[in-house]
Amino acid sequence: MQQPPFDAHVRVGKGIRVLAQHGRLRVADGVLTLLDSKGKTVATSPVEKVEASRLTFPLMGLRLTVDGEKFNLDAAVRRWRRRWFGPGGAISETSKLAATFVSYLDIAKQGNG
Repeated sequence: MQQPPFDAHVRVGKGIRVLAQHGRLRVADGVLTLLDSKGKTVATSPVEKVEASRLTFPLMGLRLTVDGEKFNLDAAVRRWRRRWFGPGGAISETSKLAATFVSYLDIAKQGNG
């Protein structure tokens, strides 16, 4: 059975540099694609070659390794309009995104493997 596609708005960074403030993380048909703010591809790879882990600091984000390149992701929420902590806060949304994606990737790898 094929996994439903995963699509999320994220901020994409590499080290301390932000590559896309309003990027996208997509997984469809067994292929992960990171897009920048203008829709151009930053990185793409089959899910079998992607490693994901949750970060505990800063902002409880997501660390992705795509074909050997490391990226930091967090939820693209409007921080100037939202609070940092508590339900619906930036840290809560980023932590939720990271947990959901890591689980999704594990299931996708099991389905393809």
